[in-house]
Amino acid sequence: MDSGGAGNLDLAKAPFRLQAIVNRLDLRRNSPYGAGDCGEGRFVFGLVDTTNNCEPLPFGLIFAYGVPIRSCVGCRNYARKWLDLQSLLPIGSAAYNTELEAITDVFTAAGADPSKPNRSSLKQIRTNENTLHPDWEMREFVLSPVSGMLEAETTKQNPKMSLNESSALENWANPIATDICANNFSVPDEHPVGTSFLAGGVIYDSGFFFDGTMPPLGMPDRCARHELSLNSCAGCDAAETSTSFCHVGNRCRRFAGFPVDLSGFLIGISVDDPADVSPTRFFADLDRRESDLWIAAHVPCFARLALPVLEVVH
Repeated sequence: MDSGGAGNLDLAKAPFRLQAIVNRLDLRRNSPYGAGDCGEGRFVFGLVDTTNNCEPLPFGLIFAYGVPIRSCVGCRNYARKWLDLQSLLPIGSAAYNTELEAITDVFTAAGADPSKPNRSSLKQIRTNENTLHPDWEMREFVLSPVSGMLEAETTKQNPKMSLNESSALENWANPIATDICANNFSVPDEHPVGTSFLAGGVIYDSGFFFDGTMPPLGMPDRCARHELSLNSCAGCDAAETSTSFCHVGNRCRRFAGFPVDLSGFLIGISVDDPADVSPTRFFADLDRRESDLWIAAHVPCFARLALPVLEVVH
């Protein structure tokens, strides 16, 4: 879009407004020996109607970048930079903005990751909207390693919704129930080989959660049922966390002191198990991420071998 003339982009004319910059170092895959990356950094945008005083439209867009730091010490030092932002409060001050820009340039700058398509550290773009269609839908896009262009991708960790309560889903999940309960699993593209298993897109249903009928049929391990549902877009953005489709945006619950709406899953909510009523679970994911950031910044690298790896996409 040449909005400024002479091939320049005038971002002031862009129909999206930045709603949040999200630190997801809790998704880091670093080992003390340098494998993986240092989690993700995310920019959350909302579509606005530029012809109507920039009124928000039901369309969210999330740019998720891998943080291209591949040493434990490097990741620890990077985590400390995020913590040091607290000394530059308030948010929006000149000093805060300067340091935040330096921190985010690590993953947004051109050529940030030469090992990736287009030398970009962009991992995926996720959309959630009902502007283009009456149904709320979540989709995912990635850069093609061949063309360098964005291509539609499967929705990670989300089995096809039509598989809910099916023997196909249960036959895959039950043998690895212990791993699913421990958040150490990855939903395959196909299962069995040749049969699609991951969703290509997710249509929002406020009452949806992944379930399996109670023992002796279905999914006897109810912890695995919960974690499978929680790690899916269809469950996490709906009944599993009592969320109204989005965790950051104009249609979520307002939290005093924040310029955008945040879901109860992020700021604190108790939810009865949607499948079995009991137990009641308390979610406060921002608190969990804050604790994890402190660990990333302070725990010695050799001690991290004993810490679990978080296998989530949200």
